[in-house]
Amino acid sequence: MNGAKSADLKQLMGSLIIRMQSGEDKVAIQGGFSIPHDLRANLTAGELVIEGSNGQVNIGGNLSVRTGRQGHLTIRNEVRIGGETSVVAGGDVNYLSGHATLPDFASARFNNSLNINNPYFPIVPGAGYVYHTEGVDDETGEPVTQENPVDVLSATRTDSGREGAGGR
Repeated sequence: MNGAKSADLKQLMGSLIIRMQSGEDKVAIQGGFSIPHDLRANLTAGELVIEGSNGQVNIGGNLSVRTGRQGHLTIRNEVRIGGETSVVAGGDVNYLSGHATLPDFASARFNNSLNINNPYFPIVPGAGYVYHTEGVDDETGEPVTQENPVDVLSATRTDSGREGAGGR
């Protein structure tokens, strides 16, 4: 922080503002830690990790993160945000959160395929995913990347004669 390799903040009184420009920079905010107001980060390059696995991270206000193509954001487990969340990313974003519980498969009933409640892969309306497949074109030998966007809708629709959960 401010040129130092690391800083151990015991208590923060206001907002936390992070600016990273080097791909070598890494900031890890680990629980239990509270930011009373906003957390604002601008990552041209580098990595920001907000890690609530060993204790909850509380952000009292808004979380606002902007990343360049070389900026990476990871938000994991018990992270609570009191205000709004805004992430504009040119790089990678990983968001994993929730309470991991092992379902009781002995009593499981899978009679409604539209009621998806998998704690390991929650399907939340409004969520969006983009899957990238990289490979080599057989004919030209050139590298190719295929993008497959998936949006989770709150309604069902008929696609190819079958009704199911909406997506693109």
